[in-house]
Amino acid sequence: MKFKKLLKSRKTVRTYTGKAADKKDLQKILEAGEYAPAAMGKYENYLFTVVTDKKLLKAIDQEAFEGD
Repeated sequence: MKFKKLLKSRKTVRTYTGKAADKKDLQKILEAGEYAPAAMGKYENYLFTVVTDKKLLKAIDQEAFEGD
C-alpha cells in the first residue's frame, strides 16, 4: 500500500464491540508499535503490556481516571 493511500484510508474508532482482539491481529499491532518513531531515538526499549482480564482492566481504568 502506498503511503499516501494509507494516510487517506486511516480512521479513528470510538465505538467498540467488546469482543477480544484476535491474537494474530494483536501481534501485528504490537509489531507495528515496535517500529513507531521515538524522539531522537531516546526511547528505543519499549515495553508493551496487554491486559485481557476485564476485572483487572476495569481496576486499572478506575485507578488511572478516578484514583486519588
